[in-house]
Amino acid sequence: MMDSRDYQLLNQEYSKAGLPAIMPEDQPLINEISEQCFAASFGRLSPLDDNEDFKDLARSTLKLYRDHGDNDFLEDAPYYALLAADPRIAIGMRRATDWEEVAAKHLWRQKACDVEISWSCESNAATVVFPIKQGEFVCIYKSCVPCREWFDLDHAERQASRTREFWDDDWDRR
Repeated sequence: MMDSRDYQLLNQEYSKAGLPAIMPEDQPLINEISEQCFAASFGRLSPLDDNEDFKDLARSTLKLYRDHGDNDFLEDAPYYALLAADPRIAIGMRRATDWEEVAAKHLWRQKACDVEISWSCESNAATVVFPIKQGEFVCIYKSCVPCREWFDLDHAERQASRTREFWDDDWDRR
């Protein structure tokens, strides 16, 4: 914890930079904002977020959003939901876990599989909804059971039974 001398030194530097002073009573709010920033950047919703094939799927959705999305009208929110069925609009969320409400509101009638990766894809029988978090974006997918189960196969089986590539830019993976 910072003592009064630390605040004094910090505020002298802030004054030189033209920034407002920070007082000890501001510390809880600063800590909360710091935790939110950390969670937005590095937090995970599930183990899926660490799976390379899921991350590739999310990257392809983010690329569609960046190439065709409406970036000018982003809400001021710490997280954004991207629906794989239509990634042109980012939907602001207060918490990353709000993806379930967004999915319930927007995907309840959707039957088309967003993933279409398995040879056994049931393209008009999507029933499985899952998120993949990448930074402040939570990409939301509705898939058929065979496509969702495809991700549970071992690597060799996935490569042998994949119908499309999600992401092929090795440079952006770095």
